Amino acid sequence: MKRNSIIVEELERRVRFYQNMSTSFDKENPFDFKNLEIALAEINNICFRNCDFSNTLFQNASLTGVTFMNCDLTNANFIDSELADIRIINSPIPGVQFKDSDIESIAIQDSEISETDFDNCEIYALYITGTIDRAKFSMSNCNIRVAKLSGYVSANFPNTHFDTLLTKHAEIKLKETTALSIDSLKPYHTNFYPETKVELLKTVSGEIQPDTYETRSIANRPTFYGYSKN
Repeated sequence: MKRNSIIVEELERRVRFYQNMSTSFDKENPFDFKNLEIALAEINNICFRNCDFSNTLFQNASLTGVTFMNCDLTNANFIDSELADIRIINSPIPGVQFKDSDIESIAIQDSEISETDFDNCEIYALYITGTIDRAKFSMSNCNIRVAKLSGYVSANFPNTHFDTLLTKHAEIKLKETTALSIDSLKPYHTNFYPETKVELLKTVSGEIQPDTYETRSIANRPTFYGYSKN
């Protein structure tokens, strides 16, 4: 789909208009930011509610203190951007590109995550909770200070390093894990699978805290060192 290129000043005008009229928009009548191409955008300290950012390209963007709530971010592109204190709440992000970005902190909650790309990112803090269906994303060639994952996750982690990986109430399918390394793995009520990848976790993790989950699921699957045939 073709994007419409606009200058930063036009984006700023649209943002001001949105702020003045934000109560006029809802999920059925979202504010339109879709199909835009914006170079060098700088957006700070704003909550976007009921906005459509689908297929929008933020080229070399800088976003700080930005919340997307009940927004459509399908196929939005944040490649090579600087992101800090970003919250994505109840907003689908299938096909979103964060590739080659510096991310100070990003929290994704109650949102659809599918074919989302974090490849080649430097990430200080990543939180993914309450995902809709199974979260599917790629996170290769990344350096991550701390990540917290919960819910149903299917992910690629080749050539990626975690200082700390926390998992809580999670089912995590490990796909591509070549050269994965984890300094400290802290699972809680977590099931990793398949079995071959679980064995790999034992070798790539420096410190592994035991899972405190004392019971078994209905499929009689062990927790941390367990696996599922799904």
